[in-house]
Amino acid sequence: MKQKIIIENFISGPKRGNTIRPFGLCLILSLAILLFACNSDNDSVEQDSNSSLLTDNDELNIILTDAEELLAQNRVDDAVEAYESAVENFPKEAAALVGRGRAYTAVEEFSDAEADFDYAISLNESYAPAYLERGIMWLNREDYEAAADDFDRALELNPNYSDVHVSRGVLYEMQGDAAAAFKSYGQAIQLDPNNTAAYRNRGLLLFSVFFDDTSALADFNRVLEIDDTDINALLNRTLYYIAQEDWVAAQADIDRAFDLDTLAAPAYAMRALIGQQLGNSTGVLEDFDRAVQLDPDYWQGYQLRMAYYLEQGEWRAALNDAERVVELEAADEAHAYAYYIQGFIYETVFNDVLQARDAYEQAVNLLPNDAVFNLTLATLYNYYLEDVNKAIIYYDRVVEIEPGNADAYFGRGVAYLYFEIPNDTRPISDFSQYLRLTDGSNPQQVKLAQEAIDQLTVTFSDVLLNSFAQGFFEGLFNPVSSSNTGEEPYLYVQRQYLNPRTGGLQDTYCSGCSQTTTVFEAP
Repeated sequence: MKQKIIIENFISGPKRGNTIRPFGLCLILSLAILLFACNSDNDSVEQDSNSSLLTDNDELNIILTDAEELLAQNRVDDAVEAYESAVENFPKEAAALVGRGRAYTAVEEFSDAEADFDYAISLNESYAPAYLERGIMWLNREDYEAAADDFDRALELNPNYSDVHVSRGVLYEMQGDAAAAFKSYGQAIQLDPNNTAAYRNRGLLLFSVFFDDTSALADFNRVLEIDDTDINALLNRTLYYIAQEDWVAAQADIDRAFDLDTLAAPAYAMRALIGQQLGNSTGVLEDFDRAVQLDPDYWQGYQLRMAYYLEQGEWRAALNDAERVVELEAADEAHAYAYYIQGFIYETVFNDVLQARDAYEQAVNLLPNDAVFNLTLATLYNYYLEDVNKAIIYYDRVVEIEPGNADAYFGRGVAYLYFEIPNDTRPISDFSQYLRLTDGSNPQQVKLAQEAIDQLTVTFSDVLLNSFAQGFFEGLFNPVSSSNTGEEPYLYVQRQYLNPRTGGLQDTYCSGCSQTTTVFEAP
């Protein structure tokens, strides 16, 4: 019986402390930048209740069973109507009131739900399900203290009440205490080995926080052994297969979920993503569209569709989705990546470096310790805006965050050259560090760095230094390696490849992505 039909966000799940799991595929952001992070502003956790509200009244039991089935199917309006019938016919039965309170909680009509639970308790102060369901209502209202009090009271009345331990585990997750949540789910399973909600929630915790994929899969499988029609478990296992990049298995589970008539927005987004990875040419965009139509606030759907548009070269559509993510209550990481994509499109497609600067700065402000964002902004200041002082600030930050970032040393060395200070050892030091760290994938930069070191180690007059600097920048912006004389000059260090499998830029060509990898050259 579903208290509230909540599908685990397969891109960003509930808050679980400060732990973030970068999934193996890292689809859109190569995950220095985000996507499959299990830290978001959405505190929803799957919250089922397997407890029955059956009573000694056979006529009432028939109505309650039908209503619970409607609620399980997410037919909330029909469920409310059925519970209304139960309350109307049996106004003094606590179970009828608790059932209607469940339905009100599902549609977030919390005042009506609270009134029903309070009245049920006034009719029967020893009715443990009333305290459990009222606690779930408090949980949805983020009143954690009131929820804890009601869960405690329910256990006082029924120490073997497995579902209360599940709900208390959800409470601990929302409070960021993953260890306590794990223990609560285990207690629920000890009391009821068939408690599917406990297995599902524990599996998600194992998967997204403790990174124990094998145990997580075992829990998802256990749910489906108990109930092979459990859509949430199928979607959870689909998420597992996506992270493992087992697209065939993921396709099988998502197809089964749709056979069971799921209407969850994440299910459509998952199916689109799987189809995209399997090379399906039809239905992918339609599924992404359907996901955001079902839930216009589902920012993960916009983010995934944005990546799809990037792969297709649909820049304006990708920009629109990035802007939509920024408008919604997404995680800071999602907002930051959306700004980054905006900056990328403004810079490389629309040649609007000022708009790009503003977008990149928003990304850096949201995630100041992200090396990729800082390096991108430093590069923009260094080569386009010619504000080397600001460029150096961001290069310094990259080096602090990621001391092994070769490109940061090269870029900062270039920035120091702009000052044209005789006997300045800083560019020599940075170019030397670049050569120590680089993998040699950019031979033009390697050549320029070595030439700079060779020339700068000689004592220069101001004139000679100025002449060298001019020659260096000529080689930087117009490398000799360009054989096409009709080609417009471009900034060599800005030539990068967009890998659509990760959504990230990289300096080397992605041979495994040869059908979709796009080269970008700054004008």
